Amino acid sequence: MRWTERIDLYRDMLSGALESYLSIQSNRLNEIVKVLTIASIILMANALIAGIDGMNFRYMPELEWP
Repeated sequence: MRWTERIDLYRDMLSGALESYLSIQSNRLNEIVKVLTIASIILMANALIAGIDGMNFRYMPELEWP
């Protein structure tokens, strides 16, 4: 009976350790995704501006600016 209780105790301890490890990994992944999202927003805005200005319009208001 003691051995069964010890095995259950160790199993619970290992389950808790695994859950905390997975929680830490999830938090790290969330931080990385936040950084990548910010970088992609900045690069997307630059690509949008470059794409619009790079088009061959016949009459662009910017072409007549001094």
